[in-house]
Amino acid sequence: MDFEDPLDYLRRTKDGREVFCQTLTTTLLVGGRYPKWGTENRLTDAGTVFFQALDGLSFGTQSWSSTPVFIDEITMPKRHDDELSASPDWTLIFEDRIWIIELKTERGSYRANQLPHYLDMASHHYPGRVIDVTYLTGPLTKPAPRLREGQRYVHLTWDAVLPLYARAWGDMPDPRIRRYLEVLEQALGALSTPWNDWRTQFADTTPAPTTPDPMADALQLVDATASDHQQRALEYAAQGAQDLHDLRLEIRGLLRAEPEGSLRRHVQPWVWTPRSLGRPLTEAGREHGMELRVSFYRNPIN
Repeated sequence: MDFEDPLDYLRRTKDGREVFCQTLTTTLLVGGRYPKWGTENRLTDAGTVFFQALDGLSFGTQSWSSTPVFIDEITMPKRHDDELSASPDWTLIFEDRIWIIELKTERGSYRANQLPHYLDMASHHYPGRVIDVTYLTGPLTKPAPRLREGQRYVHLTWDAVLPLYARAWGDMPDPRIRRYLEVLEQALGALSTPWNDWRTQFADTTPAPTTPDPMADALQLVDATASDHQQRALEYAAQGAQDLHDLRLEIRGLLRAEPEGSLRRHVQPWVWTPRSLGRPLTEAGREHGMELRVSFYRNPIN
């Protein structure tokens, strides 16, 4: 098993609390190194215990009729270029059911259209299956999404779910697993503490004061590609696959608004994955298996 120490992880990344806690938990769920985004994984026995307990808490499910495939940061592809692809944090795919779990630790990351979009995309890509959504957050009161027939939704808080970690992994003697449990309990138990304060105290290091501006960096790549027609990739530590899909659509909207005749309109952003063939061009792409690229096309964006 390959477990990176949480302290080492924090010191080498600029990840927020949500990504940090998701990464640690997913590592436990699959029993080793955090997988590349969108890849199919088998749960460990303890990971199965965790999700079955969460399923019982969410929907009263007592047992599973099939063994699910677990995907961290799945991509449900856009249906057209002006649509946003959907990437929930965790997805379990059963023979007759899709279960989406969206994780939130910060109030500011709530988006009113996110869950309705996930439900809509899941209905399109997995027709005929039951679609369930568990929304797992800190203290937060928000309206539930509108549901169609065959869809269910529940909103849980981390306080209710934290005991499930001990149920799944609490008896394991591996000190690395115990370390993960202790750090997750600390991080998720301190949601009222600003993340940078908690991170600084835990990692004994202060995050870089500069705020990344992926849009500005991406537009520099767009201008270079508009000039020489060479494909380029954005070196960007995205906070999940959805972050990349959001950025793609935002860039596309800006380029589409360029005046007629602008070379920028011939450059299109897209999200590279191994299915696109070729190799990643950035460090972020090598780590997560996804990166945002820009390419030149003869025809402009319409």
